[in-house]
Amino acid sequence: GGAPPPGSKPVARAAQMSLDDGTGEGGALGFRAAGASEAAKDELEAIAGELEAARSAVQRVEAGLEETSRLVEAQDATTRAEARGRGLVLGSEVVIRPGLPGRRP
Repeated sequence: GGAPPPGSKPVARAAQMSLDDGTGEGGALGFRAAGASEAAKDELEAIAGELEAARSAVQRVEAGLEETSRLVEAQDATTRAEARGRGLVLGSEVVIRPGLPGRRP
């Protein structure tokens, strides 16, 4: 006994009858679908709003990173200039200190 498995013909016929109640719009099911699509539209609009907020947050982070990068480059240039004055070696940059033996004036 029991109900026929999903997808069997009696189930499909019953589903078709519930869809067509003579209104041509799928009856109550059609109205439910319209309500669901309205809710889905509201949900999509909310998601779109969240995406826009996230996008502007990302832009703020990117701007902050660019500013940080500029500050680091400026600090790096300052550090290299100071190092040159003290005769230090930074990375692959070899700096000869003024007045060291072996350097001609």
